[in-house]
Amino acid sequence: MTDLDAPIVEPVKTEPLVQNEPTIIRSKPGVPLEVWQRICDYLYPSQLIRLSKVSSLTQHAVCNLPVWSKVFALTHGEKSRLHLLPKLPDSQSYMYYMCAISPKVCEQCFKNCDFETDRPSAFPLPTIAPSQTRCTKDITYHGEPVDKTFTVHLCLECRREFFDIKPEPIPKDIVKKMDSYSNIIARYPDILEVPSIRDGVYSNSMNYSEVIFLTAARVLHGGDVGIIASRQTTEIQQAVTSRRLQQYVSSGN
Repeated sequence: MTDLDAPIVEPVKTEPLVQNEPTIIRSKPGVPLEVWQRICDYLYPSQLIRLSKVSSLTQHAVCNLPVWSKVFALTHGEKSRLHLLPKLPDSQSYMYYMCAISPKVCEQCFKNCDFETDRPSAFPLPTIAPSQTRCTKDITYHGEPVDKTFTVHLCLECRREFFDIKPEPIPKDIVKKMDSYSNIIARYPDILEVPSIRDGVYSNSMNYSEVIFLTAARVLHGGDVGIIASRQTTEIQQAVTSRRLQQYVSSGN
């Protein structure tokens, strides 16, 4: 996930927060922890991880956010319990664990896509997504403005919903492109899973607009990024997650 694909952030040896003690992140001027937490409420998990890498103090603030346990509950269910890391605050355990499995977790609906390993395009993939008015404090969204300067990882269903509202432009070289049915199917082999294509009346002796098939492939795989992923394997995602889960276990030692 963007910066979440980086190795797990190393634990910082800081004392747990004292409820009545006003903690200050000493920037110039100093900013109370409560203000930082309010800012963090509007960031995606990948953005929070990015922020945690700025300094040991920002990592301390990010690690102590309650959002990590909330996201864990959404991903695994309210009754699931995390194997907490020894000698670390619980919040850090939740953060490190969610970072470890982030290649398989959608940043919008927080679904764990681990069970869909046979379809690479079903994994969360980088997508320009709604930002600014999203609040992780309550796990809710308050609008859909788009910031094109960053991407977050969205699952197949969330990408479909996003691109339904904000369709991707048709490449100029495809707008007027015509080709035979067999050639187009060779470029988009999975497109036969779409009923309108599979059951359509097409002839190899005629040429068709590629736009029709590209549009169907985008819906099937969740945008161009899904089409690209569909031509790859799931081995990389599996290897990354396995390695990072091992990092999670060892980070508490």
